[in-house]
Amino acid sequence: IPAASSSIAPDDLQPSLKAKAMPANVVMVEFVRGKTQGIAIETKVDNDAAWSTAGSFFKSPAQLTIAASPGNLPRAVQIRARYLQDNTPVGLLSDTVNVVTTP
Repeated sequence: IPAASSSIAPDDLQPSLKAKAMPANVVMVEFVRGKTQGIAIETKVDNDAAWSTAGSFFKSPAQLTIAASPGNLPRAVQIRARYLQDNTPVGLLSDTVNVVTTP
């Protein structure tokens, strides 16, 4: 009887994110890279209709700088990510995490 494989198919990989607001509209996003190259992060700010690419990150934590709002008020940010392999997104999108910036 062959041993059960503990590896997960690349199409089934899903990052797990933790986000923390820092001063000056900075958001730190923690992730575990595992055997992938890193993650590609997308954001939505203040209920934007579409996701925007925040960039590719290869070390945790990723540092995102969110543009200041008019009046320098806090902003609601939704964050999601996919793993990168050979600079190509693979696997499933992470669950969306929400954070409010600190101006």
